[in-house]
Amino acid sequence: MPHTDEYNGGVCVENYTAVPGFQQETKTRRPMTRLRAFLPLCVAVAVLTAWASSAQAQDGDEGIAAKEAMLLDPAVSESDKIGATNYLLGAFAAGKQAALEPVKKVLQGDDSAESRQNMVPVLKVLAKAGIPAELLDLVVAKLASGDKAIRDTAFNALASSANISSRDLYARCIAIVKNPQQPEFSRISAARLIGTMGNPAAVSTLLKILREEKALKLEIRKELVRALGELKDLGVVEYLISLIDGNDKEFSRIVVDALGQITYHNYGPDRKKWAAFWRDKKKRHKPLTREKLLEDFIESLQGELAASVLEKLKAQNLDKIIEIIDYSGGTINPPSKYGKRYPKLVDVAVRQLLAIKIPDEKFPAVIAKLNQLLLYDNEEVKRTVLVNYFSSPSARQHGDSIPLLLARYQDPLEPLRMEALAALKNVVGVVVGGDPGKLDASLRKRLEDAMIAGLAGDHKTRMNAVDILGFGLRSRNALDPLAACLEFQDAPDATAEAGQFRVKICQNMHHILSANGKESLSEKKRLAFTGILGRSFLKDDYIRHVVALPLANIGYEKAFELEGAKYNGVSDLLGSRLKPGSPRKVVEGVLKALEQIKSSQSEQKVLDALKDEKVIPRNDKADNSLAVTALNTLKSVGGSASLGTMLESWTGSKITPVRTAAWEVVAACAERLLQSKHYDTLLQYRDAVGKTQEADGTPARLAQDKALDALAKADAGLKAEQASVSNLVALLDPANAEQKAKASAQIEEMAARNPSLRLTLAAGLAGKRPEAIRNEVHKLLVKLTGRKNIPNDYARWKEWLEKNP
Repeated sequence: MPHTDEYNGGVCVENYTAVPGFQQETKTRRPMTRLRAFLPLCVAVAVLTAWASSAQAQDGDEGIAAKEAMLLDPAVSESDKIGATNYLLGAFAAGKQAALEPVKKVLQGDDSAESRQNMVPVLKVLAKAGIPAELLDLVVAKLASGDKAIRDTAFNALASSANISSRDLYARCIAIVKNPQQPEFSRISAARLIGTMGNPAAVSTLLKILREEKALKLEIRKELVRALGELKDLGVVEYLISLIDGNDKEFSRIVVDALGQITYHNYGPDRKKWAAFWRDKKKRHKPLTREKLLEDFIESLQGELAASVLEKLKAQNLDKIIEIIDYSGGTINPPSKYGKRYPKLVDVAVRQLLAIKIPDEKFPAVIAKLNQLLLYDNEEVKRTVLVNYFSSPSARQHGDSIPLLLARYQDPLEPLRMEALAALKNVVGVVVGGDPGKLDASLRKRLEDAMIAGLAGDHKTRMNAVDILGFGLRSRNALDPLAACLEFQDAPDATAEAGQFRVKICQNMHHILSANGKESLSEKKRLAFTGILGRSFLKDDYIRHVVALPLANIGYEKAFELEGAKYNGVSDLLGSRLKPGSPRKVVEGVLKALEQIKSSQSEQKVLDALKDEKVIPRNDKADNSLAVTALNTLKSVGGSASLGTMLESWTGSKITPVRTAAWEVVAACAERLLQSKHYDTLLQYRDAVGKTQEADGTPARLAQDKALDALAKADAGLKAEQASVSNLVALLDPANAEQKAKASAQIEEMAARNPSLRLTLAAGLAGKRPEAIRNEVHKLLVKLTGRKNIPNDYARWKEWLEKNP
């Protein structure tokens, strides 16, 4: 039962819709409750059957071995691991018992980062496809994992998998809850699962633990109380009342929520009122049942309201609700048969709409009636419809409501303008999502224009407008107003709300720029946006990484060259933020920007970051994802000699994902360097890379083979360049000025790419070449090296060039 600060004279208005024989329970505040009901066994069967046919089409044992290698290789992507797991479960369903062994190996892993990368995708598949009985104990054991990601994914798998015998899972969860030696988080997860299973046999066990385990930790006590609320046994009411503690408001709130789920009433954290209520109910009703408690609640509503609610609960009469909310508009008076109680009746009717599944054939009629109520000249009724239905995240919505809500918001005389805007945000989010094509073009234009105008309003209006624009409304006209919102100072920067607001602004700018293309921005506009993003709120780590996203989309190559205080933030963002201790999200965002901007400084910034021990892990138990992200950035911006000095440690790393990413960097950079004929750098890379041979068939081996193939072409390329330089030296005769100038320019260009060619050029000083050509060679060597003090002598130049390659 959701907590409410208004106890309504002992009536819990939010929990009157559920008893056996009446209707389905109203959803409670706990999102995992009854998840098992949403994944029937047929889903698991369908998934496994599909993959079974795939498994049979493969060469069985070889296919299983290949999938096992994928599951145990942390360098394989999550999506590929999910595919491999589905394959193996399908093969198992088709009768291949051995197909389950690779999955067992993964689930037997420890809490290391590598095991997490392997295990989480497998658990995600089990949540959808079902958990075979042979794996149940392994999955349950993961509730005690010290890794939160593994623990949470295992819980989701157990809560969602419909093919598990509830008796088998219940027995294991009860054993965990009863065992004080189990980790705290394991007992909490088990108690939560017990609550979702609805087994009444658990009540006595949970009560015994609460009463007798003296050293029971507070968080476990809270979860046990929540589970008792889920189980809805009247026998625990007196004990729960005794737990209400005026000194612990948070725990008392949980106890009151549980009591409300069981009794349909709410007396807040007042133990005396609860005790009096319970004495009265036990005296009035023999035997006391939850049905009787619900009827008492309905009687407290009195008159037509009670009759309509009772009829609704017993007969599932949706037509009665439609009749209640059927208001044709045009007058200020409510329907005469309901009188002054009409606003309260509408409130109950709307709550009922949220508690039931509206049939498709009746949904248009319901929405039409609710839309009509927006025209009713009664603030209480309109507020109920706007806040309780249209703003509810659980309500089913329809696009027909958008024009009416937009009109309410745009009416300057509407007292509930902000409520209408909040409702509009919710409806647009549900109906449109990220696809603006679901709206009529004229309505989309009206909505975009209204929200762009809202960006100039007060902070609350801007917040809602930014959210609505974020639902896929990609108008370029919003760019300037969004950028201007980054400059508003009416909300303190330190607040989470203000930070989130600016995050959404930057995300929207990112999406708009992605949709329209950076090429559509003029140079002036790109400069302006770069400046705004660079200088805006960079002291706030919460949004610094998000600022980098639209900056990356702008792709402003001159970002490092901007000068003046107006643009200092850009240098700050793209430079010093890649340093030890920077927040992870900041580093990731900056890497993304560097990858897009591709400035000459981008590679060096990434290399500086990769020197940090916090980025490149030293053992396989550390998180390596940030290192892999940084290395992947180098695939786009790498290629200098500085990169070569770090390749040996990366390609020789003990961490498989790091090694794989490093070989991919070498392969990508080598391909670029071959195309640009930078053979000296390629040879440096060849000498620097690790000598370890990767295992056959692994992603690391594939990347290694590709890199080594490219590096192997460097020798032949350099020899061809050396031959070209030797031939060009013969053309340096000053007697032919034009020919000499072209040859000189070509040699300079080639030597700039490959400095080792200066030694080939120096060879032109040897032998019996004409003095004029030897003089031109000497001039070129001085120009390329700046060494004016070395005479026209081959031996002297060779000695210096070999010492200074």
